[in-house]
Amino acid sequence: MADSLSGVLRWLEAHDPYRRIIITCPHSPAPDLGHSDLAIVLDSCLAHATLGLSAQLLACGTPRVEYVPCTEHPEEAARKVSLWQALTPGLVGEFQPSKRSFLHGETIRMEAVPIARRALFGAGSDGPVDPSADDQSRTIAALRYLQERKLIGEVPDIPNAGSGIRLSVEGCTACGVCVNSCPQQALTLSRTQTPDGATIHQLSHLADKCRACQACVRFCPVHAITPGAHIHLHDALEARTYSLASVATRICKHCGMVFPAGQGELCSVCAFRDENPFGSRIPPELARQLPPDIAERLMRPTSQQSS
Repeated sequence: MADSLSGVLRWLEAHDPYRRIIITCPHSPAPDLGHSDLAIVLDSCLAHATLGLSAQLLACGTPRVEYVPCTEHPEEAARKVSLWQALTPGLVGEFQPSKRSFLHGETIRMEAVPIARRALFGAGSDGPVDPSADDQSRTIAALRYLQERKLIGEVPDIPNAGSGIRLSVEGCTACGVCVNSCPQQALTLSRTQTPDGATIHQLSHLADKCRACQACVRFCPVHAITPGAHIHLHDALEARTYSLASVATRICKHCGMVFPAGQGELCSVCAFRDENPFGSRIPPELARQLPPDIAERLMRPTSQQSS
């Protein structure tokens, strides 16, 4: 999913790694860049930048990310920076001016990133972060890449920082509509056959795939799904799978319809017809007026009648 950061990542793919990247926002003063520095002017306030911004930039080969403090929303911006520093400790810090040099770095604006010359000729490298992916996918890929190279340690569990949401399920019929309606394939429905002929349907939720679109909630025909709080970042990073529901079903031996297990071998419709071969129950008053053997034969279920 393309966003404003996608263009920046494509720019970085098409260039040799910069010595450092300086993040500024429209409310920040312009930094005095040194040689091999790149300044990125955000398209909104620093406080509104994404959680994974610094990690994605670092995964592109830049050894350090620095920021110019926001003068309009300093407290909110400081909280965002503290999250970056928690995710990538020692790799993010406040901007420090370089020694004066005749060579100056570059500045690009996130809202209008130029197309790199190498990119026009298809010379971009295959980096660890896919610019065409959405922000959470890129953040997860970047953090895993930095961990593999031991540039960062254990990623802290930031509550409600994932893009997806937790789901609660009650009354699931294992119809599979939610699975088919999810555009991110964040829901799966597996089936296991038991020795007694029942089928166990297991509905699961993939933490790293969910994007909180709630299509599953809207399209569930029995309104069994309820949305909850956002998923924690650590659960998304570890690709945790939540078990939402387990439904046991059988196939009616008469009509072939799928129905909840525990009701015998016939669905409710076929069971009623079996108990009432004439489509209705004989009134007790009428049954008392008939000879006992005839009344017993009429009241006997179809499955018990002899041919």
